[in-house]
Amino acid sequence: MPQEDSFDLAFEALVQDRFIIGDPDDCVRELRRYIDALGVNCFIFRIQWPGMEQTKVLRTIALLAEHVMPALQR
Repeated sequence: MPQEDSFDLAFEALVQDRFIIGDPDDCVRELRRYIDALGVNCFIFRIQWPGMEQTKVLRTIALLAEHVMPALQR
């Protein structure tokens, strides 16, 4: 983390331009921002964190496959 950055921020400010978190519509909107601004066509998603419940991980995979990816292919 750059020296001038700090974790002493509101959650929304901390995650802005750093993480994509939210429901499928939020994620599509944020991913589209990168597609439009940078022309990217490949993303790497980290959907499992240490200690995360397996059911949440599987739900996230399903949401990505059923809602996010199809919306980005249009």
